[in-house]
Amino acid sequence: MKLYPSIFRRYNADDAPICPQHADAVFFGAFTQARRALCENVISRVRDHKVACFDRIFGEDLEMRICNAKVVFLDHAYPGASLEVHRILPLLALGKAVVAVRSSDYLLDSKYEGVVRFADTAADIPDLVNELLNDDNDRNELIRRGLQFVRVHRERSNHNLCLALWDLNEHVSRVL
Repeated sequence: MKLYPSIFRRYNADDAPICPQHADAVFFGAFTQARRALCENVISRVRDHKVACFDRIFGEDLEMRICNAKVVFLDHAYPGASLEVHRILPLLALGKAVVAVRSSDYLLDSKYEGVVRFADTAADIPDLVNELLNDDNDRNELIRRGLQFVRVHRERSNHNLCLALWDLNEHVSRVL
């Protein structure tokens, strides 16, 4: 059992796997009633592109399902949640345009402004996904800023501590 999906070890878009599956826009996460409604809304309103939503998919299986996606959209599992940076950072590192609903933490949201396309509500997500899928220049600029954001954070991180934590995770994963 892995403690973290393998997507977290990929911090370079050049390392992306060869992708057998294709969707232009992807959602992944536990299907709450609100998230299921969001997926249905995006699928019905984003007509010229393939949209896929996944529940209970992790690790390399998840990577294979999102690797060709141009846009990944996210929503909180419950009201008042903080920004899902544990999902956002790996997606930015993989060169994905990310659309997310604003969180309850204005300061954290402001840190990601310009690298994540924020929706005020889940109802706004289909329009933002459509805009990014239909405007290559806008999407590519958002991706460029996201990759730069990840590079800056990697340079500021304690690399030795990160490697030690990763090694610990791998060891515990083998034991479990």
